[in-house]
Amino acid sequence: MAKMAPALILIARKLRPYFLSHPVTVLTNSPLGWVMTHPDASGRLVKWAVELGEYDVEYKPRAAIKAQALSDFLTEVITFGQEEMWRIFIDGASSLEGSGVGVILISPTQEKTKVAVRLPPSKSNNESEYEAVITCLKFAQEEGAGHVIVYSDSQLVVQQVQGTFSIRERRLQEYAGLVRRQGGEFSSWSIEKIPREHNFEADTLAKMAASLTRILPEEEVQARKLKRQGPLLRCLSKEDVGYVLQEVHEGCCGDHGGALSLARRTLLAGYWWPTLQPDRQSCRRYGRLALLISGFYTSCPMGPGQKNFLLVAVDYFSKWVEAEPLAKITEGAVLGFIWKNIVYRFGLPQKLISDNGRQF
Repeated sequence: MAKMAPALILIARKLRPYFLSHPVTVLTNSPLGWVMTHPDASGRLVKWAVELGEYDVEYKPRAAIKAQALSDFLTEVITFGQEEMWRIFIDGASSLEGSGVGVILISPTQEKTKVAVRLPPSKSNNESEYEAVITCLKFAQEEGAGHVIVYSDSQLVVQQVQGTFSIRERRLQEYAGLVRRQGGEFSSWSIEKIPREHNFEADTLAKMAASLTRILPEEEVQARKLKRQGPLLRCLSKEDVGYVLQEVHEGCCGDHGGALSLARRTLLAGYWWPTLQPDRQSCRRYGRLALLISGFYTSCPMGPGQKNFLLVAVDYFSKWVEAEPLAKITEGAVLGFIWKNIVYRFGLPQKLISDNGRQF
């Protein structure tokens, strides 16, 4: 049940428009339907049962094996591959000056992300290690990771989370409970002990974060300047400079401004590198020249029903387009378009980005 129920949940999420529009029959020889509808279900089964409750799902026994031969073969032969696993190295450090957390996330495509977080000085060394686990799981969830393996050099934390060691301190019990709840949000996750010499990078980040001191000047202007230009900015490598400049210049929020504007917008976006000022360019480098032919432009012909406006919505990831011709773009027409073409078909979107028109 622990494997079949998540499979059904995953299919329902991927094919949500079809599940909402049609009745669904699940053919299985396991008591999946009884488990999902049993009043004594607990834990994640209750959460999954509530999620499936909005669909018209009927569970029936599988009469013949022929139709399921391919799916059974895929289930038995194809196993979870290492290419889908996120590897995370963590470490926590505590000192008199403060505490810090070091996290290194390695994606399935071997892309490495380094994170250093400073904690209050009241954290003990074990609490810093737990904070490292919580921080790494949070970042992994934001990145959309499904399968996670965490490496730590703290034997106490690893064994306590795994349930091998008993936990006597109440605060560490709360930390362990929070870690287990966060881990339950992933498809699979585990934590393993590694030698300290194999965790050098995360240990360096944790010690760096713990030793950072930031005393603001008494003058308000200088204090604001330090907050804006100090350690809040992320230093980029040479390989990432061109990509960041292009995104700031002509990305989804770019304005194709000049060189001075480009450098300032890059700083406001939270990035910095030593040669930012010499590297700044304008449309001469990061923009594309538009070769337009001079001439007279004609308006679009009016459609049936005096409809001469077009309201268009584009999904950010799939690039799916929904469009509707309108005679007037009013607030009511926009609301009707969103409910009918987006919400009723695909569910509530996470974000809506408009052109800041009055109708929105």
